[in-house]
Formats: sequence, C-alpha cells, structure tokens
Amino acid sequence: MELSVVRENAILSIEFELGEIAEDNTLSSIGSGCQRMTGEYRSLAICRLLMDADSDAFYHDLIRSAHTRLYYLSRCHSEKKVQNRRLMASVSEPFFDALASTQWKLASDIALLSSQIWWLEEEYEDDFCYAHFLHGYIAFSANSRAGLSAVLNQFENALQGAPSARLNLCKSFLAGDQRGFDEAFEQLV
Repeated sequence: MELSVVRENAILSIEFELGEIAEDNTLSSIGSGCQRMTGEYRSLAICRLLMDADSDAFYHDLIRSAHTRLYYLSRCHSEKKVQNRRLMASVSEPFFDALASTQWKLASDIALLSSQIWWLEEEYEDDFCYAHFLHGYIAFSANSRAGLSAVLNQFENALQGAPSARLNLCKSFLAGDQRGFDEAFEQLV
C-alpha cells in the first residue's frame, strides 16, 4: 500500500473516531475507538517522517497517540472502571510513543494508570511483565530494586527458559549495564 494511502486512511479514521467519541462519549463506547486512534496516530507519525521528513509532526502525532491513551486511562480511573481489560499493561504502544517523543511525564502518567496486575485470560504474562517492568522503571523510581527484580523473576518464569531480548533489555536497565543493553537492543531490533 502506498504511504499516501496509509496517511489518508489514518487521517480519515482519526476524524471518524473523534466524531464517534463526540457523539457517544460514554466510557463503554470509547475504548476500542481510543485504541484504534492510538494506532492511527502512530501510522500518521511514521508517514509524516518518511514522506515529509517532518520530525516535528512525527513527534506531535506520537504525543497525540499517548495523550489518547492517557485520556482513556484517566476516564477509567475517574469513573472507577478499573476492572477493564483495555487497561492492561501490555497495551504499551502509546507508552512507547510517549518515550519515543521524550515525553517522560506523559509516559509516567500512562504507567501509573495502567493495570499493575496481570490479566490472566487477556494478555500473555511475558508481555505484561515487560510492560510492567518498564512502567515501574519510568514511573516508580522511588520503588526498591527488589520490586523491579520481582517483576523480572516473574518475567523469567513466564518464559520457561526461552530466550528473550526484552528480558535481557530489562535486566540491563536494572543493572545499569550499557554493554548488555546495547546487545539486547540490537537483538530486539
């Protein structure tokens, strides 16, 4: 598919979802639309970078993705609807969008409002552990190393001995190991 078509589809989809949210702004009706919008903002950001070499627009659309996620998470918490699978930690792309656009407070806010429990029937445990560790690393800097170590132990147990660049990346963060990080990041990419 041509990038111009991807860009146009993303713009149309975002406009449609915004219209739907304006029409029926109940929490139960906006969850899937917000999730779709985060992906469309990310697609639009990539198109702006590749087609126009516009890094400012790239970052702004990533920030819009993250703000859309934060809006939804905030609504869930303010309306006391936190038993909701859409709050899963592993819905982490908008969190990464905030990180990629160097919006540390935004990333931290997303982390703080994301689920801190594993949704057994809804997400893979290793996906949860990866996101939960990074959320803790960004948002809970006051937490002890033991808390993050416990998440890594859960992560390692969930993998049942399978190799994981994501686990190695997290371990290198916790250890402050630049060389280990470089190797894990290369594997991850």
